[in-house]
Amino acid sequence: MNTKLTVRQAITWFALYQIGSAYLVLPAAITSVAKQDAWLSIPISLAFHLMLIPLYTSIARHMKGRTFVEYLRCLFGPLGGTIAIVFIFSFPFLECIMTLRNLGDFVTTSIMPETPYDAIYFIMLIAVYLAVRSGPIVIGRCAEVLFFFFLVLYLLVRITLLPEAELNNLLPILENGLKPVVLASINLFAFPYAEAILYLFCSSLLGYKTMEKVGHCECSD
Repeated sequence: MNTKLTVRQAITWFALYQIGSAYLVLPAAITSVAKQDAWLSIPISLAFHLMLIPLYTSIARHMKGRTFVEYLRCLFGPLGGTIAIVFIFSFPFLECIMTLRNLGDFVTTSIMPETPYDAIYFIMLIAVYLAVRSGPIVIGRCAEVLFFFFLVLYLLVRITLLPEAELNNLLPILENGLKPVVLASINLFAFPYAEAILYLFCSSLLGYKTMEKVGHCECSD
């Protein structure tokens, strides 16, 4: 039995993670800032995200198969590494709270409006607990299966909405200048693209041989 995440499982898992609740809240968030120029903020934020990918790749290679926590302690020492770990682990905690709130609002307003919020949050937390307890390998396999259904659903929604698209809604371009587009791109970069740093927590599960051979940080015993 394979005890490492495959590349395909990692890609599908990370893709589903980044799309996630961003698919529900991002359109309203960036259009409220950039109005009809919201589509211009997408390539800008995507360009900044692509510029950071070599940095993430370099860090993953320097980890040499170690966990992200071990790597931070290797770089900053026991005390500095512990302080860095506390600050970094606060990010996924806040991210989990925000995602839970977004999905809870969507379910209660669109699917089960009469259901209390606490019940929705409790059920979602049970699912999260079971997934974490099952381990990343199981999560990767589930993502591999669910990705196909998500792709079909996404294409179905887009195709059905295509006849109602109006290109005139994009005009006038840059009516309010470039500043709203930049502000909207910052929002888009922060959520979900900045979440890519969390991938480093899973890099030790991929089992790349290059990560085991390449690196410059040497930890003393």
